[in-house]
This record gives sequence, C-alpha cells and structure tokens, in this order.
Amino acid sequence: AFVVYPVSDIAKSRHFYCDLLGMKESGNWQGTWLELEVGHGTLVLTTRYEEFGIELGANGAVLAIEVTDLAEIAALLGKHGVEWESKPTEYANCHGGTVKDPNGNRVLLHQKKTKALASGNPA
Repeated sequence: AFVVYPVSDIAKSRHFYCDLLGMKESGNWQGTWLELEVGHGTLVLTTRYEEFGIELGANGAVLAIEVTDLAEIAALLGKHGVEWESKPTEYANCHGGTVKDPNGNRVLLHQKKTKALASGNPA
C-alpha cells in the first residue's frame, strides 16, 4: 500500500523527509516520483500530482509517523525553521503534534509511551 503526497520540489521534500525525519528512499523515477519507506508501506512524493487530479497542500490526508524520540525530532525541526501546526500534546498512549512539509502536507509525529506509563503506573 502507498500514500501519495503532491510536492512542487522533490529536493526540498527529500530533505524534509529523509534528512530531517530519517526516512529511507526506496525508489526514484526521473526525479518526479520519489518513494520512501514507511513501516510496511510507502510514501510517494510526486511532482506529477496533476495527472492524478490532486492539488498541492493539505487536502485531508495526514501521514502519521512514529518516532523514537519526539523531543530530539522537535529540536532538529526547530533548527531548520519548521514550526508546529499543533504543538506536541500528551495523550493516554502517546504524545505528538503536527507539522507541515514544504508543500503544506500535514505530518503527525508521535512517540508511543511504554505500557507502564500509558496505564498510569510508572515502572
């Protein structure tokens, strides 16, 4: 399975997803279709979005990425001028927040809590 995000600049998008978020590139077709590994699926970044009837920017879909250290990712993104659309918030099983990629697509970054912390019983 894969999710497609429309982008206007593959290089900027590759920097955001690969260099800042640590995703791995798994395919690149003529610099217009970039595939990145996301768990058991694929995120496609493409400049060919008009062929699929998609518009640039957030149109409802949100990619959620689990990270191992949300504070570390937040610091790195901050150094690169990425602002939080919704600041990290504590939830029962995780904490996370939403940023936008260089094209306005929403990316939810979250860190799962250990089972002990999620149940309210720190080990």
